[in-house]
Parts: sequence; structure tokens; C-alpha cells
Amino acid sequence: MSRNIKAMAQLKKNTELYNLFIIIGILVLDVILYGIFRVTGVSDGESASEYISMMYGMTVGIFCSVVVFIKLFMMVDEVTRGLCFGMTRRTLFTYSRIVDLLEILIVAVVSILVLRSMSAALILKIAFAFYGLLMLIEGLAGNNILRYGKAAYWVFYIAFMCLFLGAPRLIGVIPGAVDFVATVVEMFINPFYNQGIVWASILGFIAIGVIINWYTFRKLAVNTNL
Repeated sequence: MSRNIKAMAQLKKNTELYNLFIIIGILVLDVILYGIFRVTGVSDGESASEYISMMYGMTVGIFCSVVVFIKLFMMVDEVTRGLCFGMTRRTLFTYSRIVDLLEILIVAVVSILVLRSMSAALILKIAFAFYGLLMLIEGLAGNNILRYGKAAYWVFYIAFMCLFLGAPRLIGVIPGAVDFVATVVEMFINPFYNQGIVWASILGFIAIGVIINWYTFRKLAVNTNL
């Protein structure tokens, strides 16, 4: 077990360095935006805590979006080296998913401490839902990038942009879709709804993501030609 932990530390070293550089870059952007807001007077009506919460929310949002795309590329290096270290696919998959979850939980804990306007339960629900989404992305996109290389990445990127830009319009066109989405969001945010059902749905979503991820990963032929 200790050998696997040391191997994972080596595998994740470069990824965590990239994450650190991304965080530093976003913080620099936050400082620049703060200066612009102060000069233009946009933030005059906000308290320091409100501004910190707003900028922190922006930081986390940008960080999660960027990390997803970076992670898909870093998977190639991590999986290839992990298999070279002698780790089985099952062991590599298990430890990698645990590290993914720990990374998200660290961000969630910091968010709970910083974002006083949001409840801890809501932040944790968002964190676990994001973990489930990450499992789906890794299973459907990341593992195909490992198999087919750069071509699969561009397919994923185009599909993501089409979904990102087209989903709001599509929801508006489909009858009843707006009400359904509003109900789901309300159940997610409002603690007066049955939270057992909400958490069961989130955990089920995670389970589906992990199963798909493992199914596409277990017999993966790695293509390092990116």
C-alpha cells in the first residue's frame, strides 16, 4: 500500500504543480480585477467579505473549468507512468479516483470556510455532484483521449462547446424542460425538500460515473501520441 501511495505521489506531482500555477494565475487575475473595480467604483457598495466571496466564487469556477481540460491531457502521462510503475489498472484507477475526490473535498472545505453566504450542505452537494460529472467526463472523454489521442480531445472540446452554448436554448425549446430544471435546482438548493432523495440522486450519479469510467478504462490501450 505504501508503495502505491508513493507511486501516486510521483504521478500526481506534475498535475498538482499545474494546478498550483493555475491558482496563482487566477489569483493574479483577481488582484487585477479588484484594482479595476476599485478604480471604477464598481465595488464601492460591497463589503470586504462580500467581495471576497464573489471573487472566491469566480476563482473556484474558473479553476474547475480549466482543470477539467488540463486533467484530460495529464491523464495520458499519469496512466502511462502508472502502468510502467507496475501498478495494476484496478489499483491505478482506485487510487486516482480517491485523489480526485480528496482534491475536490479540499476545495469544498476551503469554500465552506470562505463562503459564509452558502451553507456547508449546499457546498458539499455541489462538490459531490461535480465529482460525479468529473467521473463521466473522464470515462467518456478522458479514456477515449487515452485510446485515440488528440482527435478524441477535439471531439470532446467541440461537443462541450456545443452543449455549453446550445443547452440553454434547447431547454427553452423543449416543452416543460424549463420547469423541470427549475424544480431540480430548487430541490438542490432548498433544504426544505427531502434531502435524502437529493443525496441519493447525487450518490447514484457518482456511481454511474464511476462505473462508466471503470468500464472504459479497464481494457484501455494507451495512445501517447498527443
